[in-house]
Amino acid sequence: MVSPKSVLLFISGCIAGIVLTAVLLSPGARAFASTKVAGPFADVPASHPAAQAVAELKAKGIVTGYPDDTYHGSQPVTRYELAVTLARFAKYYDKSTQPLVSVPAKLPTAPTWAIPSREYLASNQFVPASSAIFQLPGTSDVTADQLADSVSTILDRITDRSMPLQHP
Repeated sequence: MVSPKSVLLFISGCIAGIVLTAVLLSPGARAFASTKVAGPFADVPASHPAAQAVAELKAKGIVTGYPDDTYHGSQPVTRYELAVTLARFAKYYDKSTQPLVSVPAKLPTAPTWAIPSREYLASNQFVPASSAIFQLPGTSDVTADQLADSVSTILDRITDRSMPLQHP
């Protein structure tokens, strides 16, 4: 059985990785990414403050970068990219003591590559189908509030599923 302390430590590490990834994705990170030193991706130098976090997320399959082995850390993330990353994060942690109860969700159309991740997040109730990351145009940028809301909702869902079942 997983102890609540180990769950909290794991979640804290995941939050730190997500926050560092969000920092890396911010426009202000461009100055760091201009150095040409090998890191987890061709455009992320090993000396970048978030390089270790990005490398860990890459090793876990949570972030995969682009086909040319770049990360585009100075570019904003779209809702589609956020949904795919959040679904990978949720799947990575999907070692809960409580099984998921999948509920079909109706979502607006999206690119083929984003559909499975979006459906996973919505149908397994990690993020409500009514969330802005699903309902607003998928190619538009994600606001800091929308990112925080999505990550918070996923962490709440993971925490709910990580706690042992209470039997009367």
